[in-house]
Amino acid sequence: MKKFIMSFFFIAVLLNAQLNAQDFNVDLIGIDNSVGRITWLFADSEISSVNCFNFFKEFYNDDNFYEYELNNPTEFEQVFIVLFTMLCEDFYNCYYDPQEINTIAIGDIDNVKITDYQLYILRIRYAIDSRDIDFIFIHNTVNDEQVLYCNIKAPE
Repeated sequence: MKKFIMSFFFIAVLLNAQLNAQDFNVDLIGIDNSVGRITWLFADSEISSVNCFNFFKEFYNDDNFYEYELNNPTEFEQVFIVLFTMLCEDFYNCYYDPQEINTIAIGDIDNVKITDYQLYILRIRYAIDSRDIDFIFIHNTVNDEQVLYCNIKAPE
């Protein structure tokens, strides 16, 4: 868990440096619960939201995560997409349940400037047979672009 928190702190610092270099403004807030973390990013313009989406898409496109084809998945990918969909439902059930604990991990809810140019990153970790399965879903609500990454590589 400590590694997860430290990696997200690093991402926030990296994001801030990258976004400042591109000269646009993004506010963010990250909320944790027992299932995962959602990070909402509020950009100052449509182009900023697209640039931010592309930044994270490139950031996660590495040797640790593999992009899953959402529109035409392989049978292997489809199994993990179904698992991710079930975990998303669990996440949002927890997120909206007043009995569950949701913790603000990044940002300050009172100081976030909410805009219409939003994207979110949903990260869910699931353990099965002593193996961690990590999902990262990025969705840009401006143009409805989305991408799903998983740390399990589909066979070729």
